[in-house]
Amino acid sequence: MKGSGGSAFNSMGIKRKMRISFALMSIIPLLMLLNYIFPNSALHFTNSVLIFLITVTLVVFGFLIIKHIVDSVFRVSSAAKVMAGGDYNHKIPSSEKDEVGDISQALNHLTAEIRKDVDELSRLLQKVSKLEIRDPLTGLFNEKYIRQQLDEEIKRALIYQRPCGFIILEVDNFGSFHKSFGDIAVEAVLKKAASLFKDSVSSIDKVARFGDNQFAVVLPEKNKRSCQEAAEYIRKKVESAFKGEKDEHQRITISAGISENPLDGTSAKELIDKAEEALDRARNKGGNQCLFAE
Repeated sequence: MKGSGGSAFNSMGIKRKMRISFALMSIIPLLMLLNYIFPNSALHFTNSVLIFLITVTLVVFGFLIIKHIVDSVFRVSSAAKVMAGGDYNHKIPSSEKDEVGDISQALNHLTAEIRKDVDELSRLLQKVSKLEIRDPLTGLFNEKYIRQQLDEEIKRALIYQRPCGFIILEVDNFGSFHKSFGDIAVEAVLKKAASLFKDSVSSIDKVARFGDNQFAVVLPEKNKRSCQEAAEYIRKKVESAFKGEKDEHQRITISAGISENPLDGTSAKELIDKAEEALDRARNKGGNQCLFAE
């Protein structure tokens, strides 16, 4: 059903196609009836072979019309399922100008609008993720934000020739604890530790989650000695908060590495690297210690 005839056929509505199919199928019993009523009439078909050929032709043509309608419906149905599954780039190819073609065009338009909305939502989510400054588990600032804040505090400290301290805190033996007690216990520990850290510093100090089991504190106007006192206070507070646990492996302790601007660097990266070096030394000594950068 291609070419100009196919194009004309495609432009017909489903109701008209069904009427044509029904009319063609109705001719068959009419021919049989005429042949039965007027068996000897020269004006009607008396040749059984000719009647058979005409019948077959009409049946085939009627079947093709019905098949064309059913195929169109199934094609749209299959495409709709793909779209419903989330593939909004899928498009229904359709040259029909009947009701099925109208549905195809409507679905294509609908999915195009959905695709635009999905793309816009994706862009908005990316913007939100860039603006997000909080760790979803602990509610503390996240690593990206604290790095930016440390850089800002260092710039301010350099201008006014004031110190700025930085502390990295780490939960000791985190890997074995996680393996022994699982995700739920780990999350509970991190939340509790985060609350202790936040309550242990002043309102101008900023506390962040810095990794799976690490936290960071930016302490404006504090030198290395003051930072060590703050770190020791936090360490003892955590040790005291968890010492009542029945299982000794749940008695959480922390270690800390401390650095200061400008003695240990004049950028966030330099202070963080120095603090991590000090933390490595504390870890190698068995943990539960707070050490300066060297």
